[in-house]
Order: sequence, then C-alpha cells, then structure tokens
Amino acid sequence: MNAALWLLAAQGLLGAWDNLWNHEYKVRLPARTNAGAELRLHAIRGALYVPVFLSFAWLELKGWLAVALVAVLAVEIVITLLDFIEEDRSRALPPNERVLHTILAVNYGAFIALVAPELVMSIREPSAVTVVDRAPWSWLFSLYAAGALAWAVRDAVASVRCGRSVLATWQRRQLMVRRCGNPKVILVAGGTGFLGRHVCWRLIVKGHRVLVLARNRAKAVDLFGPYAKPIASLDEIAPTQRVDAIVNLAGASIAGWWWTAWRKALLVESRVGVTGQLLEWAGRRELRPEVLVNASAVGWYGARGDEALDESAAGGADFPARLCRAWEREAFAARPLGIRVVALRLGLVLGDGGLLTRLLPVFSLGLGAPFGRGTQWMPWIHIDDAVDIFELAVHKAELSGEVNAVAPHAVTNREFSSTLATMLRRPLWPAIPAGLLRLAFGELATLFVDGQRVLPAKLSAMGHRFRYPTLPPAFADLIRRKGGRPLIPESVSGHG
Repeated sequence: MNAALWLLAAQGLLGAWDNLWNHEYKVRLPARTNAGAELRLHAIRGALYVPVFLSFAWLELKGWLAVALVAVLAVEIVITLLDFIEEDRSRALPPNERVLHTILAVNYGAFIALVAPELVMSIREPSAVTVVDRAPWSWLFSLYAAGALAWAVRDAVASVRCGRSVLATWQRRQLMVRRCGNPKVILVAGGTGFLGRHVCWRLIVKGHRVLVLARNRAKAVDLFGPYAKPIASLDEIAPTQRVDAIVNLAGASIAGWWWTAWRKALLVESRVGVTGQLLEWAGRRELRPEVLVNASAVGWYGARGDEALDESAAGGADFPARLCRAWEREAFAARPLGIRVVALRLGLVLGDGGLLTRLLPVFSLGLGAPFGRGTQWMPWIHIDDAVDIFELAVHKAELSGEVNAVAPHAVTNREFSSTLATMLRRPLWPAIPAGLLRLAFGELATLFVDGQRVLPAKLSAMGHRFRYPTLPPAFADLIRRKGGRPLIPESVSGHG
C-alpha cells in the first residue's frame, strides 16, 4: 500500500501542475468561450478525486463501501478518456501537455494495479468503515481533497459561464469591417497564434477576405467569427478560388520547451515543412499569389555583441540562426514561381502574448531582474508596429527580400528590464547569472543571455514611421491594455 500512496501523491502533484501550467497559465481555459465541455469534464473529475483522496487519507472501506470506491475509480478513468477526446477536438494540445497526460495515465494505471488486489479483498468482507491515521499521508491527501474540491467548483462555475451567451473574442473586439476599394484574398498560415491573430484582425478590419489555415477550427471561429474562413487543409481551397497573398506565420513556439533533438526537429518541420507545403500548393495553381510574406526572426544574425546589423549583415551559426536560414531559404524558393517574397526578421514582439505576458506578472510582483550581464541587445517591436509592417509587405510591391522588423530605438536587456520595472513602479533585482540560466535551460538560454543590435535599415530608408519607436510609450500602451480597457480595432494606417 505504501507504494500506491506514493503514486497517488505523485498523481495529485502532476494534476495540479497540469491545471496551473497548462489550463490556467498557457491556454487560460476558464476564459475560453468554447471550453464548456472540457471544463464540465474537469469539474466532474475534480469532484471524483475528493472522495478518492479522503478515502486513502483516513478510511478503510469494506463491502459495498469498497464497491462504491471502485466505481468512483472506474468512472474517473472514463471521464479522463472523454476529456482526452474533448481536448483533441476543441484545441490543439502542445507536445508537452500530451507528454504530461501520458505520464498521468501511466501513473494512475500503476496506482490502480497496486490497490486493486486489496480492494477486491475488501469487497468480500462485510460492509464497514474504519477511521485510520496514515500520517503524513492523511494530511497531504486531505490537502489534495480540498484543492480538488476548490478546482472542481471553479471549473463548474466557469463551464456554466461558457454555457451562457458569452461574447466570443471577435465580438469583444468589436470588429467593424471597412469598405475596401480593392479587397484582397489573403491566406494566413498560423493565423490563430499571438501575432497571427492580430494580423488577421487588421486585414479583416481593412475589408480584405481572410482564409485562416489552422489546426483548430473552433479557435479560429472564436477569434474571427464570420469574418474569416478557417481551413484545416490547403486542399479545401478551390482551384478557382483567387488568393492574392500568403502570410506565413506557422511555427511551434521557439521558447516553449527545452531544445532537445526532438524539439529542434519539431521547430524546423513546423516552419520549413509548412512553408514547403504552401509553395507546393502555390506551384500547382494556374493563378498564383502575388506575394509571400514570411515570418523570420532576428535570431538569423546569431549572437553579435554590439555590432550594428542591417539586412546586409551575415548570418550566425547557432541553432536559431540555422533555423531562420533554413526557413528563409525555403521561402525564397517562391521567387522562381513569380511570387514576390518578403522575409520579415522580427524582434521580440510586445503585446498581449509572448514573452511580455510572462514577464508582466513577475515584474508586477516586484521580482523582475535582467538576464545575464544585461548588456546584450534586445531587439523589440510593438505588436501594432509589427502588424503595420506585415500589412505594408502585402501591399507595397517595391518591398521585397529580407526586412528587419524591429523598433528603431534599440535597447539592452538591462534597459528593457529597468524601463518595465519603472513603468510598473516596482524595484529591479540584481541580474540573474547567465551561467544559472544556461544550466537551467541549456541551449535555449541563448534567447535570454545573447543578443544582437538589429536596425530597421530598409524600413527607415523608405521613410516608414513607427507608432512606438521608443520603449516607454510602448510599455505604457500595453500596460494600459492589460489594465482592463477594451482592445478596440487598430487604427487605420493607410494601406489597402
């Protein structure tokens, strides 16, 4: 029984991590308008765990009471299977969440295997209940039961809220489509991601017709409603359907997990592979798109110290540089097809997603600190400026090739951290040592402790005006939005 109790303790910890990290922090499940079914399953499962934890904390059940416990354990298995099916249906699970679910399933199976013989023996005895003290397990499982009950209530309330007439994301944003004299049909790959959704919203507001290539149709419908057509496959686009432009933002999050060999392969395939599929599809069409606007990143340049880098600078040799180089190479293969290609080398995009969303709670608590020496350069760009540049690339025929999509005022990591702390009126702690970050994150730490001083030379040469050229106004705007004011549609910048 002692081994079974250890497994049950691990199950509680893993389940709590799944709730906190995946459901609350990463996907904000209670706030999703299409998560009602999943939340109801979570509420039922949490409620089932309450008697399970309390039984193994304080009780020995015999006869029909043991049968009831077995029934609860069996129903929990069924609910978990239904939950896995619902999660695959309603949202695309990231690999790390799938791995965690697998560990939970294996751990729970081992727990059932260990307690099954004792439960079978208990069923054969006369019905009775005995109070026992299994300290410290009794108190630990009592804590688990309280947490499971609290979470079950929270999920149940959230599911009821989802069942009501909750406004979808596109309704909350108050999308108002303008008339466009020359509307384009634009295919956006990765349109449900942080940057992709903002690009799609802008294109919709400007009166263009948007096709969103996304694995999760429900998420696309929540984000764009009737104003965009979600497709799960390029084959859903009719051969006679005109497509004027492709915006390619597809790709797994580069900072989402440690860079294992498997993770690197996923990062490459999700970018290079999808880009290749887009070009293969475009090459088969009689009427091809005019332009491919392909996302890239300033990581193309590698760690370069204080060297000022414009679009003509050589590339780096580390993994992010090799990844960007392979991605851009695949994108530029569209040129022989007669398609104009713009590869936007993006800096850190500041908005309601990405790294800033993770930093704001930390800095708001007064726990912010620079990374490493803090002298590494940190190319950045406000989300509205990033969307402006994507829109410019779609419409401006003379813009092609590599384009640095970064704010003109470069900052170091220490300046970035200090400005954010000052804007939030919070202290700034001493820097986190680079060695500690490299030990904790491995090769992934290069995103935090290395940098490059990238300049938007092409955009500056053509006279492009940034809405937020400096960091303080950018932070002020984003903190204001985070404070609860409605995110109204972006103002029109004049393209299209």
